[in-house]
Amino acid sequence: MSIQDDYAKNLADEVLSDMAENFFGARKQLDETINLFYEYVAELKRKQELLEERFRFLNYLLVTERNVSEFYRAIGVEDIHVIPRDGALSEKAVPVHAPSAFTLKGKYVQWVKWAYETVQKGCKAYNHGMDYEEMKRVGFEQRDAYYDLVMGMHQLINQEIRRVNAKVSPSHILQTAKRFDPDTQQKEHFTGGGTYYGDDSSLNRELNYEPIDKASLNIRKFPDLPELDRVDHRISKICKDLFSRHSESIRRIIGEVHEKIREKYD
Repeated sequence: MSIQDDYAKNLADEVLSDMAENFFGARKQLDETINLFYEYVAELKRKQELLEERFRFLNYLLVTERNVSEFYRAIGVEDIHVIPRDGALSEKAVPVHAPSAFTLKGKYVQWVKWAYETVQKGCKAYNHGMDYEEMKRVGFEQRDAYYDLVMGMHQLINQEIRRVNAKVSPSHILQTAKRFDPDTQQKEHFTGGGTYYGDDSSLNRELNYEPIDKASLNIRKFPDLPELDRVDHRISKICKDLFSRHSESIRRIIGEVHEKIREKYD
């Protein structure tokens, strides 16, 4: 082999090595990014489940599903179709200590306000992330997955998937490698053979990344609820009206809530 041939071979080997490194490196990095994304999705789903429990507890305090719909409309919430409408008493949603008041009616008002504020703050953290004080409380090392962040990651990852599929495709690597292999090119020239590795080849279809379908994530977007001090008076009025119409049911509900607290913390 001549010095020129030897130099050409070494150059070809170096170019092909760089291409292979870029190809596998880009795919490895994308795989790691996708895995991280799904870790954030899993964490957000855990938050979604807890927030749904809190919604159901508030709904449970409101006695009936019709009252639930009227409650959210009365405080100016429009996207009530994405809010759970059924009620349930879960130990995940009750506090350590019950709100206090002199009368059962007053206690009921305080319970609804407490449950509402828990849901309102939960929606804010779920949609937009925890504020500084909340991060200090839970610890900065905790991963703060929230809806805006996960959807932003989803958009960027799909952009990267399209880029990797287009710029670092398997067919492009193989076609380039063949150009550096004169023996293979000569054989294909005489035999009329050779495999088609175009953009729509079966190789690309099999090895390309599929964009992540947003619907497949099953992540719910909750509405941003008004802060308690903005709707405090309206909630008090709603609660007093509900108590006048459902006093016996509310008495039973408050008793069941206190019993649930004792079961969890005593």
